[in-house]
Amino acid sequence: TRWQPMQCFLAKKAGGKTPLECEAKISVNRFKPYRFDWNPPDLKDIVSRHPEPASFCLVGASHSGDLVQAGKRIFKKTIITTAIVDTQYPNLFTLHHPDCTHYIIATGQWPGSFDHAHPHSWAEWESDMHQMITRFQRFSTSDNNFYLRS
Repeated sequence: TRWQPMQCFLAKKAGGKTPLECEAKISVNRFKPYRFDWNPPDLKDIVSRHPEPASFCLVGASHSGDLVQAGKRIFKKTIITTAIVDTQYPNLFTLHHPDCTHYIIATGQWPGSFDHAHPHSWAEWESDMHQMITRFQRFSTSDNNFYLRS
C-alpha cells in the first residue's frame, strides 16, 4: 500500500494510460532499497503448539476479512478459530475482545488514504502506530500474542 495523488489513482483505475506527471508518483521503484522478509507460517507447527483452543483475531478491514475466511478453511478441522475485528484506523482499536488469544494487526493502510481530508503524514502515521502499540503493551495480558502485518 502506498500513497498516490487521487488524480493518478483514478487514471490508473480507469485503465487508461498513466499520465506522465503521475509516473514517478506511483512508481514502486522507491521500495527497491528495502529488504522484505517473508516468513510463511508452518501450519502444522501452529496447530501442534495449540493443544487448547486458540482464536486468531485479524484486526483491520478488507484484507483482514479475506484472511479470516482463508483461516476458516485452513483450520476448519482444528481447535483454532479466526475472527475479524473490523477497524480501519490504529487509534480506533481497543483490546476489548475477550475471545482473542492472538491479534494479527493491519491498521496502517487507511491513514494513507483519501478517506478523510488528506492522507496522514509519516509523522502522524508513526504517532498513531506507536500509540496503538503502547496501548497493547499497557493493557494486554500475558495470554495475548500480537503480530503486526503490513
